[in-house]
Formats: sequence, structure tokens, C-alpha cells
Amino acid sequence: MTIYRLHQAIKERVEQAMSEAGFQGLQVYIRNLPPLKYEGDAEKYFPHCVITVGDGADAQEESSMTAVLVLGTIDTVPELRGYEEICHLVEILRLSFAENPVLDRCFEVKLPVNFTPAEGEGDTYPHFFGAVWFDVQIPSPQRDYSDLI
Repeated sequence: MTIYRLHQAIKERVEQAMSEAGFQGLQVYIRNLPPLKYEGDAEKYFPHCVITVGDGADAQEESSMTAVLVLGTIDTVPELRGYEEICHLVEILRLSFAENPVLDRCFEVKLPVNFTPAEGEGDTYPHFFGAVWFDVQIPSPQRDYSDLI
């Protein structure tokens, strides 16, 4: 339950940060984009942020997981504003997590907050991608601990 709650807390923060920055239209998904019914539907899922969590570890006093936020946008105009938009989205998120690292009063983003405005290799025009990733301190299980209730 804690792992999925972390996803939800990050989603809420992303939506809050975008709203405060005045960015409209970012669709936030947990783990995957929705399945496509038709191949031409892919473009309706842009711009988006897909939140995943990776490896985690339980230590004696502290547990942590890695969170990855992959951003995608689409742009077909000659000015290539898609790359500019990705840079803007990355900036909004990295500042939000660095300035206020506590999520849902029980998770804490640990520095460094890593980021790239160019997630993936090669030319992806008209799609542009970026990412923000960081480790998050999560509640540690102890004897008689149960978050399943």
C-alpha cells in the first residue's frame, strides 16, 4: 500500500506544481499511458507525465525508493516549441521537489533531484521527452509493522 500511495502523492504534487505554474493540460499517469484503442489516438495523451517507482531498499533505520517521472510533449510547428516546453516542465518539477521535499506528510524526496530535458536517444520529432528522478525516503517496516490495514 505504501508504494502505491507514493505514486499517488507524487501525482498530486505534479498536478499541484503545474497548476501553481499556470501550465494547463498535462496529463499525469501512474506506471503507464492508457492502452490505445486506435493507433492514431497516441497524440491525445500529450503532454503527459508518467510516474514510476524503481528499486527500493529497507535499511535498519530508513527505507527508500527511486521515483522516475518521464515527461512527453508533441509539437509540429517549425519553431520547435516542444523542446522549450519540456525544459519548462522539467524546471517546474525539479524546483517543486527541491523546494518542498515532503510528500503526503510521510515521504521525503532526498537530494539530489536529477533531471534531463532529453530523455532517450536520437531524434524523436515531433515528440519531445524529458525526465526527473530522485530517491524518496519511505516509512520503514519494523517488527509488528503493518501498513496493510
